[in-house]
Amino acid sequence: MKPGCLHARLMLLAAVFVASSHATAAGNDVVAQQDMVLDCVARMEVQTTWDQCRTLMFQPCQTDTVGSSEHVSCLTDLRQAWGRRMQDTFVSVSDRVSDDGKRSLIELLAQWVGYVAQKCTDVGKAKADISEPAARLGCETSETIGLVAELDACLDGRSTAPYCAAAH
Repeated sequence: MKPGCLHARLMLLAAVFVASSHATAAGNDVVAQQDMVLDCVARMEVQTTWDQCRTLMFQPCQTDTVGSSEHVSCLTDLRQAWGRRMQDTFVSVSDRVSDDGKRSLIELLAQWVGYVAQKCTDVGKAKADISEPAARLGCETSETIGLVAELDACLDGRSTAPYCAAAH
């Protein structure tokens, strides 16, 4: 497969997860909040905990009543903002890895999309008594953040993932 085709396929797969995104403002506050979350995740198990990071992840929606239309709307916006961040970071990684790395990344992302869809559907069903949409969106957001953190680790030289070996 030609490098240009790989890049196009990578972009298509990345777009699958965020295809339903609506345009929302991604100002400096959003980026700063995302950076804090990613910093927390990068330091997890050493200086931070999952609970601390999860609190930061969903801080923008903390004042809304769980499951309310405002809460679901906030979570939708949050998921979309992280989806955009994932796409941008994915492009940066794909631009730096070898063709073999791109192929591996394509395969991993294709598996990831299916995994997240199934996992978060199940999470939503399990929390239907509280709020299926909120639980599903929260799951999708946290899984996306995990992917962005891994892609960031690749860019920063902290990842040992095989696809990332040629990034530096």
